[in-house]
Amino acid sequence: MPVRGAARGSIGQVHDDEGRLRANPWHVPPGVASLGADPCDLCLKLGLVASSDVQYIFGSTPTDLETKRLDRLEQVLDPHTFERLDRLGVPRGSRCLEVGAGRGTSALFLLTRCGANGEVVATDIDTRWIEQIRHPNFRAVRHDILADPVEDLGLFDLIHVRYLLGNIGAERGQDVVQRLAGRLAPGGRILIEEPQVALAADPSHAHSDAWKRLVQHWDDFTVRLGLDTNFGVRLPRLLLSVGLDSIGSDIQGSVTHGGDTWSDWALTSLESAKNAVAQAFDDGGARIRALIADESFWKVYWLSAATWGSRPTPEHTTS
Repeated sequence: MPVRGAARGSIGQVHDDEGRLRANPWHVPPGVASLGADPCDLCLKLGLVASSDVQYIFGSTPTDLETKRLDRLEQVLDPHTFERLDRLGVPRGSRCLEVGAGRGTSALFLLTRCGANGEVVATDIDTRWIEQIRHPNFRAVRHDILADPVEDLGLFDLIHVRYLLGNIGAERGQDVVQRLAGRLAPGGRILIEEPQVALAADPSHAHSDAWKRLVQHWDDFTVRLGLDTNFGVRLPRLLLSVGLDSIGSDIQGSVTHGGDTWSDWALTSLESAKNAVAQAFDDGGARIRALIADESFWKVYWLSAATWGSRPTPEHTTS
């Protein structure tokens, strides 16, 4: 049985629990169109935002620029995320948790699936977008998943996390997985999506090797800030380690080139993290930007790795 929440209603054009099409007013944020060094000392020099002693490389970005960055990221990731959630299944009446919700596109998608008797709770340390969403089934919560209590959030039938754990590093990411596993109702499921670096480029391009060196240099630099761009391969082991079962995984991505959405997102991300980029590269990032923008240069940088699992039911545990 789905965990029942306090909020009731539906969103946009969705089906109710009897399968009938419903249409209720809803509001979403403007622009949401698609569903060696001490890290602390280093980040103080770079002016990065800290949460629970973890540095978020995009945390001090102006709203307009961060909106553009997240919009491009949503365009790249949302189709994969929505397909995965549909494949995993979101039963009518489910109580869902979206952690690190960003602009809320995944949370809004969950609202279309959980029906009139479901609820979606969306959390983030930066709630400037999700606080604008108005819907009786939806609750936005300013919450630091590393430091704030999770028990008050309740139990959930489905928990979704996307591109969060890699931003806080392996050790803290493992702590978050443990905390979230404890918020699953019996039989509840969790889906976690994280980047996985996969350096590859068209070998016929004159700057293929230079690209790999530059990207590796940037990844090494972000590791010093406490990030982990290889978190995707850690996920199956982590979910097993916290007692979940029915573990599954996949990985998706594409070959990209200058001028496509991925490249636009990458360039916007570098602009958002310009202080860190200036510290990392002696040319201020000019070379890596030029290769990202090169329409004749095809490459793979990030793949989107996903792992899911379920909390055993009492019957399964005792059998």
